[in-house]
Amino acid sequence: MKLKSYAKINLTLDILGKRDDGFHDIETVFQQISLFDEIELVRLDSDRIKLECSARELENEDNIAYRAASLLKAKFNVEKGVEIKLKKNIPVGAGLSGGSSNAAAVLKGLNVLWGLKLPKKKLASLGKEIGMDVPFHILGGTCIGKGRGEKVEKLKDLEKHYAVLVYPGIHVSTKEAYSALDYSKTGKSNSSEKFIKDYDLQYLHNDFEFSSSSKYSGLEKIRKELGPDSLLTGSGSSVFGLFLEEEKAEEIYEKAKQKYPKAYLSSTLNKKIELAHEMGFCFGVKRAIDEINKLDKTKGVYVLGNLINNPTVVKELEEQGVSMIDAYRGIDKGIIVITAHGIKDSRIQDIKSKGLKVIDLTCPLVKKVHEITKKEEKKGRKILIFGDEEHTEVKGIAGNLHNYSIISDIQNIDKQDLECSTVVSQTTRSVEKFSEISNALKKRGKDIRVIDTICAATKNRQESAIALAKKSHIMIVIGGKISSNTKRLKETCSQYCETRHIETEKEIRSEWFFDKENIGITAGASTPDRIISKVVQRIENVI
Repeated sequence: MKLKSYAKINLTLDILGKRDDGFHDIETVFQQISLFDEIELVRLDSDRIKLECSARELENEDNIAYRAASLLKAKFNVEKGVEIKLKKNIPVGAGLSGGSSNAAAVLKGLNVLWGLKLPKKKLASLGKEIGMDVPFHILGGTCIGKGRGEKVEKLKDLEKHYAVLVYPGIHVSTKEAYSALDYSKTGKSNSSEKFIKDYDLQYLHNDFEFSSSSKYSGLEKIRKELGPDSLLTGSGSSVFGLFLEEEKAEEIYEKAKQKYPKAYLSSTLNKKIELAHEMGFCFGVKRAIDEINKLDKTKGVYVLGNLINNPTVVKELEEQGVSMIDAYRGIDKGIIVITAHGIKDSRIQDIKSKGLKVIDLTCPLVKKVHEITKKEEKKGRKILIFGDEEHTEVKGIAGNLHNYSIISDIQNIDKQDLECSTVVSQTTRSVEKFSEISNALKKRGKDIRVIDTICAATKNRQESAIALAKKSHIMIVIGGKISSNTKRLKETCSQYCETRHIETEKEIRSEWFFDKENIGITAGASTPDRIISKVVQRIENVI
């Protein structure tokens, strides 16, 4: 598993006073930035922890990343091993919290790799045992920290800013920085409270500057070079400048790197996961699942055909005693369940004629398509069905008809006799594609009647997915790989951003989310909420 471990800056840092235990109470606004270390976690056959680090002086058991793995292993009696490969890009002892970020990344990664399934709140609680900044790095984005810095709460995202950082090469010990404080000056600005009201950069403030500026004379000079919105971060010695315009940041960076070997161009980072407003189980599928769950399984429950295009849900039903069948020959007692996709009328009558009980769970919207097409054919009209001829729903619709054709895409149109035809759609097809085909048919034939039979839930799901995809850097589409509506969602979202189609959280790869801030999630009609929740939790643990 590969991970990025991001640095942080402090937009405010108020040191409120020294505590009885010798530590200090603070208030600080943390901001994650895009400067990162690289971590790879590799499973080991042996039951041990191994660390390989690009900075050899950090390659020991005191390394906070090593301690994070050791803590997790001890707390939960993990009898597995891991090799941590750490490439350092964030300067050490620079106030950028690279070590704490490494520890947080290891905690989140091993939570997945070792299958612990711990929520973020628990990981944050563990993190404070090894470093006060670790809980922030578990959450990321923009946060306020209180207490010793370990009491962290998410804030609204800071607007995108570009950051130029300069590390002057001065290693500042946090312990020494606190010991040099002038308490007559600290804890008086109330900058954190003022800043979070409307994120006014005039309230950038760090109490450590009172002592650091006098001790390290070059820091004030760097601040001036980085512009008016510049500040020392943490206990130092890195200084950052913030800019709304990328071009201005690049200009300042170009100047800085000529003077300082360790100058960096970065940006604020607020990774977030957003769910589509309309997604997951549709009415027809939910109704079918709910009704099957009510049936007495001891009497023999047989589902004819593909109930739901989601292997996980199907497996759960089979474990309850429900049998999935493709044919009912040889079954002489029990209950035959017709799925939401429906089947042709003659098959239902044949099942009943054998004395079997039928539970017809055909989606009412699919039933409506059956009725429309039969009625239109009786008027002497040919039925043109836009859909997949191998899909159960389409087979059921076509099974009741004599004069029909199935159109899978616009290329099929030239082959059709288009006179006096009625056009309908499989209920889960793309709204845009149906509109495109309908318009093309109207232009090429006479007396073409179009009846929009795509279900409202499908339309809403697609529209919601499009709206989210337009503002996302990556979309995750959850649903069965053979699910028609889920495949349509994947195709639709792919027009706007990178899109991945998965069935379960186990398919997620951490590399997908590198350099992706806005992560969108949608799900097909065959995806239950619990699978969506597992996917969200897995992504939270790898971003």
